[in-house]
Amino acid sequence: MLNTTAWLLTLHREGLVPEALELAAPEFRKMNEELKGCSLADVLEKLEKGKIGHRAAMEWLNVKSYNALVEIMHVNGRLMPGHQPMR
Repeated sequence: MLNTTAWLLTLHREGLVPEALELAAPEFRKMNEELKGCSLADVLEKLEKGKIGHRAAMEWLNVKSYNALVEIMHVNGRLMPGHQPMR
């Protein structure tokens, strides 16, 4: 997902956004299809294990901020990828 984001930003800088969105759309649709029918626990587990990206989880949860996503993960006893538990 990170490579896709960097690629889209590069295309945006070069003025090729419509083409970039058209090319990336199948990947985003695939990610969306993978999350259909998933429970909250399934989505949080996939995010914790790095199987889906932050944006996909945020879209599925319908949250607009990264902080809200972190809060949802922590309230449900999950860690964000790369985060350390509080001591």
